[in-house]
Amino acid sequence: MPYIGKIPGFDFPVKKSKITEKMHHSTFIKRILIAIALLFMVFYLAADDYSFSAENVEKLKKMLKNANDYEKSEILDEILNQYKKDAKHPEKILAYGQKALEAAKKIDDIDREIAALADIGFAYRKLNDNAKALEYAKKSLELAENKKNTKGILYALKVLGDIYVYVPDRRKSLEIYKRMKSIYEDLDDKEGIAKYTQYVASCYYGEGETSTALQYFKEALRRYRELGDTKKMVQMILGVGRIYGQYGYMDKALENYLEAVKIGETHRLDIITAAAYSSMGSLYAKTHDYTKALKYFKKSITLYKEKKYIAGIITLMGKIGRAYKALEQYDKALDYFFKALKSVWEVDRSGRNGAAEYLLNIGHVFYEKKNYNKAMEHYKKALELGEKFKDLYIKADCSHHIGKIKLVKGNLNHALVHFKNSLEISKKIKKVDLTKDNYKYLSEIYSRYGSDKKIL
Repeated sequence: MPYIGKIPGFDFPVKKSKITEKMHHSTFIKRILIAIALLFMVFYLAADDYSFSAENVEKLKKMLKNANDYEKSEILDEILNQYKKDAKHPEKILAYGQKALEAAKKIDDIDREIAALADIGFAYRKLNDNAKALEYAKKSLELAENKKNTKGILYALKVLGDIYVYVPDRRKSLEIYKRMKSIYEDLDDKEGIAKYTQYVASCYYGEGETSTALQYFKEALRRYRELGDTKKMVQMILGVGRIYGQYGYMDKALENYLEAVKIGETHRLDIITAAAYSSMGSLYAKTHDYTKALKYFKKSITLYKEKKYIAGIITLMGKIGRAYKALEQYDKALDYFFKALKSVWEVDRSGRNGAAEYLLNIGHVFYEKKNYNKAMEHYKKALELGEKFKDLYIKADCSHHIGKIKLVKGNLNHALVHFKNSLEISKKIKKVDLTKDNYKYLSEIYSRYGSDKKIL
């Protein structure tokens, strides 16, 4: 944190607050105590930027009772920052974002008004209301641009870009992240340049433009090396490895993964090491060596469990499940998929973050076991979530697999409808393999049944 001011009698830097600028003389002592308490609270919270503390939030709320308008704005800002660390309660982010916005307007604090609008957008994104999320993030950006507030522009763009990732509209995200990279270049902010080089790389990777993604990952890797950021550097090494794996350069991919493991173990970066093992497992799964893939997946999940890293555990349960499915060990596959699904629901009851994917996987296993009714049940549940969250990838997959079951059962009308729906979406999202499969099944239907009026 940059040096901005000191509390008299203390020799550490503090965030200079408007609290001390607007105090009424009649309540000077009380205001001093509130200000010092808040400043201590800010430093206490900053000691662990990634943890949420309900106790700290309650302390901050109590301080609101005797605070003036300037103090309220600052306290609300700190409460909001705390709730943003707690993904389980986006409704709290929304509520305090709205309070922070009102408080900022009252004292004409443009910086906090811009931030509050963006935070409200972030809250709506977490609440799966993308239209509202975009509305507030755009308001934040518009205000920041009108005021030529560079810091606000960057904050609003970050929130807006992240919303587009979830919409999903990666082309919009890519456009925004490139703009942010350019702003950081103008500011000669090396950390910002590296970060948004990485984000641009990830967008290209998500769009399937792997050659361009590889260029940006390598640039980000170089920049993080120059900054001495070991953790980010290893993440970029993994990104480069994944792309080499996609191109079929298995030796180069494995070389990158082994380098990541070595650095991760040397610097005790267990989460990074786990990610490297996971990538190695995926590489072996790609070559259909599922026994070796399971070996590395299990190394990975062990580390994630030791660190209680839920997202990693869930991801690896899915990977292990798919490996067992490929080995036709269907009961083991179902066991891992159901565990993953249960964990997803526990983390997020909306089902937004991964539930549909695991429902799909469960459906696939039941399909292989020829239990078509159970498969259909899970495909339909996945499709409901895909429609609810406007997830085109899930909708395309579900429609395709429902079409396959309808075809097996001889319901040609419905099979045709589902394959056509899947084809339309798969072409839109450029999912090449699925598009080919849809054409294959549609061709099969038309070639077998010709001009049969039942399927026209």
